[in-house]
Amino acid sequence: MHERSEWQLSIADDLEYLNFAAFAGCNLGVFQCREWPAQLFATPTKSDDVELLKHQWERWWQALLTHRALEKRGEAPRVSPQQYVSPDFRGLNMQELSEYLETQWPLFHGWWEMVVGGKVALAYYSVRAANYAMKYKDVLAERQVKLHLDLVFAGPVVETKLSDTHLVICDPLVLLRKKWWDSLVQV
Repeated sequence: MHERSEWQLSIADDLEYLNFAAFAGCNLGVFQCREWPAQLFATPTKSDDVELLKHQWERWWQALLTHRALEKRGEAPRVSPQQYVSPDFRGLNMQELSEYLETQWPLFHGWWEMVVGGKVALAYYSVRAANYAMKYKDVLAERQVKLHLDLVFAGPVVETKLSDTHLVICDPLVLLRKKWWDSLVQV
């Protein structure tokens, strides 16, 4: 009797809080992005201290990633993402960033919820990526790969490793490329 090999792939495509954070970071100019619809951008006013906002955004982004890693491991996070993302951002304890995010939320949320907006686009990429992974099912099963992917429409880096089995992917198109899967399974 031979041992049955198993593999597991799960993809989260509905993480509004990570996608909103990336949207705000892009608008601040923390990273370059062409993926967001240009008409949504609301740049900081001249009176905003852009460097301070960028610094605060980077701290916020790291806190969100830490929260997500803890959440996925089943550990109780100290704060909920709702303290980080909602129409009321006072829980951030970074006044300048909180005020900026309040201007960004309606722009992002309108796009996210559109019939052909961000949530729908990421769901589409999620299905396509799962289908693409099936091409590798034998190798994934042989190596007993267990992988969770969090999809973000665009972000500061293409891939962030939260653990050996958990990645945040900030370019969903990468999941439709043979080269990415080959490097994952080291073919």
